[in-house]
Amino acid sequence: MKSKKKESPFEYIASLEYDFFVAQNKLHEARAALAAHIADSGLTCEQWRVLREASNEAISITTLAEHSGILRPSVSRILNTLAANKLVTRTTDKSDVRRAFVQITAKGKKVLAKVGESA
Repeated sequence: MKSKKKESPFEYIASLEYDFFVAQNKLHEARAALAAHIADSGLTCEQWRVLREASNEAISITTLAEHSGILRPSVSRILNTLAANKLVTRTTDKSDVRRAFVQITAKGKKVLAKVGESA
């Protein structure tokens, strides 16, 4: 049985960098495929992420931003578009008018289902 030659720290780091490069390229390809798939529904990837996060129950905009990984000002702009397309509704918290909740509409659920069905 042959013993495996121990690789040097340089070879080990070079190997890790190559593996990272390959993984990064695969991730880029997967994201591009996902973006193309989502675009067929008329949504951007960011709109889809926000809509998906709002799909379970009414959610605050701050929580929506945290869960989707998108900055709050960007989430607000995305929600304006989604609301204009009647995919979500906003309601103001009765106890704190500065706070709003977002909920997906039946039309929004259909769009999400369409994206999921064609996956």
